[in-house]
Amino acid sequence: MLLGSLVMSAWGGPERRIAGIMGMMGVAGIAVALSGLWESVFLIAVFSSVDMFLGPIINGTSQTLWQTKVAPAVQGRVFAVRRMVAFLISPISMLLAGPLADGFFEPAMMPDGVLAGSVGAMLGTGPGRGVGFMIVIAGLGTTVAAAAGWLLPRIRNPGRPGRGCRVKQASFALPGPLDLVRTVGPLIGPSPVLGFVTAREAWRTSITPGGPVTLHLQVSEGSVEAEAWGEGGEWALHQVPDLLGFGDDPAAFKPDLPFLRDLHMRAEGMRFGATLSVFEVLVPTILGQKVTTRESHRGYRLLVDAYGEPAPGPGRLRLPPAPQALAELPYHDFHPFGIERKRADIIRRVASRAERLEEIVGMSQDDAVRRLMAFDGIGPWTAAFVMATARGDADAVAVGDYHLPNMVAWALAGESRGDDTRMLELLEPYRGHRGRVIRLLKQAGIHAPKYGPRSTIRSFEDT
Repeated sequence: MLLGSLVMSAWGGPERRIAGIMGMMGVAGIAVALSGLWESVFLIAVFSSVDMFLGPIINGTSQTLWQTKVAPAVQGRVFAVRRMVAFLISPISMLLAGPLADGFFEPAMMPDGVLAGSVGAMLGTGPGRGVGFMIVIAGLGTTVAAAAGWLLPRIRNPGRPGRGCRVKQASFALPGPLDLVRTVGPLIGPSPVLGFVTAREAWRTSITPGGPVTLHLQVSEGSVEAEAWGEGGEWALHQVPDLLGFGDDPAAFKPDLPFLRDLHMRAEGMRFGATLSVFEVLVPTILGQKVTTRESHRGYRLLVDAYGEPAPGPGRLRLPPAPQALAELPYHDFHPFGIERKRADIIRRVASRAERLEEIVGMSQDDAVRRLMAFDGIGPWTAAFVMATARGDADAVAVGDYHLPNMVAWALAGESRGDDTRMLELLEPYRGHRGRVIRLLKQAGIHAPKYGPRSTIRSFEDT
């Protein structure tokens, strides 16, 4: 048991916690069953040692799972009930074991007992063989329980409704042209397991105020059919018009520059939608601070793979990492994902105040930006990206970006290099749609000439 505790302390437990718990329970059950087969003290000691070695690892992994699945506000009550049930089982089993051994199993396993010709032929007969048979049953029962738990989707994927969970549906009339790829694409986080979009349909996962959800959108002639799985389904369906930018008015953008006018016509149906989920947008945006896009996307994908829970409904999508999961991580746990302490601390800080951040959805634009930038580590660049994605602000401009000023200067003035001042000057005639101009240029693949060497992706695995 001491060795198992030391291994758990050094290792931290399996990444796939449910698989680890069920697998080790199965092995522990087999070890217990084997310890009841023979009367050898040596074999009993060996198999019992296996059971005791795995115990601390199973318990530690289970405790971690409970702490990440249960909201901090109710953990005290939930853990108290859990411990009460666990403590009740032990004395009940002890009260039952004695009468069962003396009243049935021991007499049945005597040479003239009712089980002597069947079970006794395998385990032997005589004093103590009835207790041995009880131990075998207990061990096999543990293994069967572990296998059954793994086969049940509700246990294998806690918090995730299975394929048979109730689906909610709604239909929405389109207010005008809708380009699903250009509209919903920017609203899906940079990880393929969070969703995907094609010309006719989109899948997207989220943790809403109502709970986790998987949303499926399908465009038909003049309408959008929406399906939602999970506890947050009703909330997600109610927000579909915001997500698809029904309140945006692309027709109000009338650029004088022929080049921009042509881009706008070719991108007919591109709307500025809003996720209305601030924290989910904020995490990948923070990861994009002062690093290459490739590096930030890689870090976020790894973060989702490690801490994103399975999403409800069909498919193998995952949810974005929950705020409480990231808030409790020590900063060095971010290092394997290429995330250094500075950005890790910002993520942990905003995760601990996620509810406060979500309030900006209902604020005025100025108050929302002020609330965002009140957090240490969030500046105008980060705030602009959040405003554009979480609130659908078509005028948001990210100042302080390494590439945007050059791209805007090159596209609108033919200048290979520019700064924030020049970028804002060139975008001023399009105020109210400055973010739309930037998105049109990005989606068209326009960029300024490149002269410098490429940045390399950093690694923190050996530091």
